[in-house]
Amino acid sequence: MSDYCEVTGLSIDNANKYNLIHSKMIGEFSHTDVSKESIDELNTVFEKLVKKINPHHSDSKKRQSLTNHLERSIGKKFKAKDV
Repeated sequence: MSDYCEVTGLSIDNANKYNLIHSKMIGEFSHTDVSKESIDELNTVFEKLVKKINPHHSDSKKRQSLTNHLERSIGKKFKAKDV
């Protein structure tokens, strides 16, 4: 057994850590694999990033418009019952 994926070159640890990305890279991705917990975790990461960046007040309307756009775009791609 190899310590790396033969298709992507990712280490086994990284393939397990980034299993959604890895499954997409090897052609086995299904949007039903995305759980509510992983989306919530990603949302938490984004919120921390936005707080860390702390954009100027005048950018808040642009940021909100972008957030709304992304929510609509991503929502169309992942129409799972539990998401």
